Amino acid sequence: MGGEIKNSAYSIELTFLSLDAQRGICVVVALLMALLSGTMYAFGAFSTTLKSVMEWEQSQVELMGVSMHVGTYLLKPICGAILDSFGTCVAGTCAGFQALFGFGVVAMGVAGVAPNSTALMAFCFLVVGMASAQGYVTALYVSIGNFAPRHRGKIVGLVASFFGISATMVSIIYTHGFSANTASALSSFFVLFACLMAFVNFLGAAFLRKVELTDQPEEFEGVQLDGFDAVDGDDEEESETNAIKTGASQSADTASAETPYGKSSDDEAPHALLKVKPLPFFQTVCLLFKDGPYRIVYLQFAVSAGAGLFVINNLGSMQQSLSTTGEHDKGAVEELVISLSVCNMMGRLIAGNLLDLGVPALHGIMGCTLLLSLACLVTLFLSVGYGDYLILVAIGTGLGYGGLWSLCPAMLAERYGIFNFGKIFGLTTTAPAFTSFLFNEVFASWVYEAHISTDHEEDGVCLGTSCFMLSCLVIGGLGVAAAFVPLLTTWAT
Repeated sequence: MGGEIKNSAYSIELTFLSLDAQRGICVVVALLMALLSGTMYAFGAFSTTLKSVMEWEQSQVELMGVSMHVGTYLLKPICGAILDSFGTCVAGTCAGFQALFGFGVVAMGVAGVAPNSTALMAFCFLVVGMASAQGYVTALYVSIGNFAPRHRGKIVGLVASFFGISATMVSIIYTHGFSANTASALSSFFVLFACLMAFVNFLGAAFLRKVELTDQPEEFEGVQLDGFDAVDGDDEEESETNAIKTGASQSADTASAETPYGKSSDDEAPHALLKVKPLPFFQTVCLLFKDGPYRIVYLQFAVSAGAGLFVINNLGSMQQSLSTTGEHDKGAVEELVISLSVCNMMGRLIAGNLLDLGVPALHGIMGCTLLLSLACLVTLFLSVGYGDYLILVAIGTGLGYGGLWSLCPAMLAERYGIFNFGKIFGLTTTAPAFTSFLFNEVFASWVYEAHISTDHEEDGVCLGTSCFMLSCLVIGGLGVAAAFVPLLTTWAT
């Protein structure tokens, strides 16, 4: 197959290698970037040590986790805009320096050699979250653009699975390499990941590029993603013309087609217009929120992903609250984090393959939401001394949450096409940032601190089932309701 690598002066030339070899290098680098971008999922592994070392209250610890979520999800549209506007070199470089700054300042704050106010630490964790988002979207978008649609579910599932398994790597390194519950050990851990994340993202800046195929087979037509390669003059005009033709063809093909959800709308519908050609960010946002089905699914996704983040953030605290001694058991927390991480990876792989087998993405998201909700509700039946059964919560949360993040990109690409995919996906991922703040920082921390006994007011540790029971009941109940919300809409393509 003929073709060339589109470079646009943002990556190292490897013209002595075949196209397949160059694309293979892109896949390897993308997987490494995804692997180092999921450190937030291991927050539960070191959150109790962070709380102890910094002498924080539960609400302050929750704020750090929420800040990472805000950086990862709420700021992802900014990350997508950087990638679309400047290419992979700038995007990867930004991610590297963000990781160095965020984790580096946190490490100095924990060690006491730099200011460690709550506001500064929260800002640094937000920057770390943004580094994760920037690295992940760069890896994911290039990988999607380099493969034909019939392989898209698999490649999304593969890259997403490395993002999901990241917590296992982080937890193992933290538990076995930095086991002392001291400021020095925790600071060294943050320094290590500042360097690792920076190094891998700089690799991405150097080697990630989009494979531009010539003499394309039919399966590759229209696959180009907006924003990866700078074009000018006649090339730009030709690119826009082809985009309009391709999008118009897609719209015409689907305008009267029957889908599993009913008939699609006409060519003037918001989702049809988004398929036609690349649009400015503000116009994309306006069209999206004019689309009724998108509004419903955005709300559903906010609740379902928020429920997953609630469990991910609080696994360590849940284990401590349900233990008979009230001590933080690093080994038990490591087991929980690894179980969640492995199931997160498996959920992404399973969902990606189910998509390629023809399972509707919207139906899959409903199933994942229900699984996440049931995982939350399981904790209602656990009593003190039964913390080992949190493994069931970790498994259910990992499978459901992982599946969401393979299904969501494919579902959006199916309905809205790929010309505005970066902006649409980035906007959609802002949903969990809002619910993470509400579920964790506002609600769960209030419930936790309201049930701290007088004997533990000094150390701020809540013991017993009441610490999380109300939180799990409310969040799990909302999730069960949200699982069936998509039935109210017709997700026609």
